[in-house]
Amino acid sequence: MKRVSSLLIALLIAVFASSPAYAAQKSYLNDDAGLLASSEKTDVESALRQVSQMYDMDTAVLTVYGLEGKSPEEYADDYFDNTYNSDGNIDGIILLVDMESRSWQVETGGRCIDAVNDDGIEYIEDSVVSFLSDGEYGQAFLAYADSVSYLMNLYDSGSAYVYREPVPWGRNIAVALVVGAIAGFAAAGAGKQKLKTVRRRTAAGEYEAAGSLSITERRDILLYHTVTAVPLPKDDGPGGGTHMSAGGFSHGGGGGKF
Repeated sequence: MKRVSSLLIALLIAVFASSPAYAAQKSYLNDDAGLLASSEKTDVESALRQVSQMYDMDTAVLTVYGLEGKSPEEYADDYFDNTYNSDGNIDGIILLVDMESRSWQVETGGRCIDAVNDDGIEYIEDSVVSFLSDGEYGQAFLAYADSVSYLMNLYDSGSAYVYREPVPWGRNIAVALVVGAIAGFAAAGAGKQKLKTVRRRTAAGEYEAAGSLSITERRDILLYHTVTAVPLPKDDGPGGGTHMSAGGFSHGGGGGKF
């Protein structure tokens, strides 16, 4: 009888552990560096859980002060593998923020490697890093959750995010000027053809009626100036590609400084 009871208890525990209510207790935010107020933690945890449940993957944030001699990539991989991959669901993404080195790192696993590709990591960088630099950590992590949701929705709809270089406004102006110049020359040529009886003058004074020019004021007006722009040097970007973690899992990712 005791043996049957023990088996029944073990079965109930297994069923409970696999239930959605139990899965909801998984924490997606670990703020070891103490960057967030209590209300911010609640908002960020809720946002991360919502994205995780919506796309059946893990969306995590980890903040630390010091990487224990590891690179940001190694630290994020090890934490993710030990905390989330242990349940067999390798689909996920983690944002690591290290305050000692002021580094950020995004690591992906499973289908998130393709969903959050190199362009997708740059998309997250553009959304998050300015908030990190300004010390607005709660906003940074909410922007991260929103960015992951956008990228996962795009991927599950059939296409991964691809960055497209915007057309410079100067190019549009140049095209308009060229078209305008062509039209102007065409109009001038047509007008010239109509002036068959006009004799060409050799000096500007011949076009002026005697005594008609009277100069009463003189001003210097700047018509245009030339600006030479030199791009500021920037880092090599967040990087990308895939690699194997110490735990034997394949990861994508990239990161940088803030």
